[in-house]
Amino acid sequence: MKHAFLLSTCLAGIFFCLCGLSACKQPIVYPADFAVADSLASADPDRAVEMLASWKEEMKLKPEHVRNYYQLLCIKANDKAYITHTSDSIIKCLVRYYETDGDKRRLPETYYYAGRVLRDMENAPLAIEYFEKALDVADGEEHLFLKGKIYSQMGRIFYDQQLTEQALVLIRLACQYDIQNNDTEALSHDLSNIADIHWDRFQLDSAEFYYKASIALMETLKDTLDINMMKTQLGHLYIDLHRYNEVEDLIQPYLNHHYEFDKKYIYSIAAKYFLATEQWDSAHFYYEKCFSFDNIFTKRSACWGFSQIAIAHNNPEESQYYLTQYKLCQDSIQKLNQAQEVGLTYFKHNYELREKENKRLKEKNARKQRYFTIILSVFGISLGGIISYMIHYRRKKKIFATTETRNTPDPDTLPPSSQQTEAPIHVASAEKTIVSSVSKYPNPSPEPIDFRPKDDTNIKTVKTIILPQVPDPAIPLTELSSHLTDMANKDKILAENDWMTIEAFIRKNHPDFITKLCEAYSCNILEFRVSMLIKLNIPPATIARFIGRSKESVSSIRRRLYEKAFAEKGTAKKWDAFIHTL
Repeated sequence: MKHAFLLSTCLAGIFFCLCGLSACKQPIVYPADFAVADSLASADPDRAVEMLASWKEEMKLKPEHVRNYYQLLCIKANDKAYITHTSDSIIKCLVRYYETDGDKRRLPETYYYAGRVLRDMENAPLAIEYFEKALDVADGEEHLFLKGKIYSQMGRIFYDQQLTEQALVLIRLACQYDIQNNDTEALSHDLSNIADIHWDRFQLDSAEFYYKASIALMETLKDTLDINMMKTQLGHLYIDLHRYNEVEDLIQPYLNHHYEFDKKYIYSIAAKYFLATEQWDSAHFYYEKCFSFDNIFTKRSACWGFSQIAIAHNNPEESQYYLTQYKLCQDSIQKLNQAQEVGLTYFKHNYELREKENKRLKEKNARKQRYFTIILSVFGISLGGIISYMIHYRRKKKIFATTETRNTPDPDTLPPSSQQTEAPIHVASAEKTIVSSVSKYPNPSPEPIDFRPKDDTNIKTVKTIILPQVPDPAIPLTELSSHLTDMANKDKILAENDWMTIEAFIRKNHPDFITKLCEAYSCNILEFRVSMLIKLNIPPATIARFIGRSKESVSSIRRRLYEKAFAEKGTAKKWDAFIHTL
């Protein structure tokens, strides 16, 4: 027993050492200036980029964990400053570092910026993979802001790949996190993304609603650039809606500012507006601006606009020339679209494969977790049993030894014959003492708890009701009957007005039904509606249609109602029979 006790003690020590191993690591400390740079990356990214660049030489002498976090901050600041990522070598090294030896607190953010870098490099499948990894490890409240950004980025990728349905689901999730985090800026951009999706799906009214909601939020932030850009989007939508009188007020403020960000887009919208309103000189001016950009789409738009202006000025030769140029641009775009279709097919295929693999891995991890839990539980129970047994054995042995010492006389004072005759008496006395000592530590079993309700008057009253074997004959439903028949034939769920009509019919023709039903059992709204339909002799299959459930679900509801009302096992038909007695 001594060896068993030592073994159990060793196992317990190993177990607790393994559980507390992570607590033995020293906290990782970063320079205080890093917190300032991290904050500036969101508030003033251009200044953060300059600050981090000034530390470049100094960082070469710092420890590895400081150098790697510095690299992560540089990527973050560049991303916030809209500096396009052109290489993924640094971020991949950071991913490997934080996956193995680095500070695990930085891993979710590292995965996120890996996805951002790969999105800039137009590697959508791998970007989605890193965003999903970020979601898997971002499990704390401190990562709620990051989750909102991840869902937003994933939604934009799916939108770019023309998967608008999946994109809409993801961006709505991002909006939920934005609201939870009180992040007005992120919410305004996500609402504009939803507007873009509705526009692509030709849901123009919804697009207008979300654009206006986005502009209202941006106006609270007083961000002139974002407000003007979003108003430009709304103006472009109004052009498609032929609401030209509302367009110029929206796009003119943006034209007056000297922002270089996405000028080709505002010029394209302005040219389109002036062409639609037959302001030929202004249209020609902005189409020349569009044609100056090295972008095949804006050049195509400009060629089309020039041809329309030439037609308006009765210049067929110039119109023919620009139409030819338009066709050449269209051919080039067609080739690009074919390449994008191949990429889209590849993306969809990879996404489906990744979803299947993720599902398989999740199931595998769940099984491993169950096995580990079972093994750990068995080990804990076994260890507890061994320790309890050893404690009980040692206590019993100590009590027995104490009693034997106290009650056994000195052998030298006894005659030889007495030593043999009195031994059984000593043993019996010792056993009696042990029993007496152990009784000081009782282990009484608790009294059984009565879970039945204190007031069972209603149950007894219900049990005295004699249930009929055959339901009441069919109840005439007059006008209601034809309406319910029509709803059943059309396989429709009953509306709220229908339920009010049925309840009114029941109260008029069976005034005591609802009162008696409530005395028998306090139903919820679904159970109450099922009971009313039973009273009207509606078949279970039709009831299932009316409430939008399966026939088996209706049977389960009826059976449970009987068991709750009468506190005994029963069937669905017994509840029907009871309903018809009311």
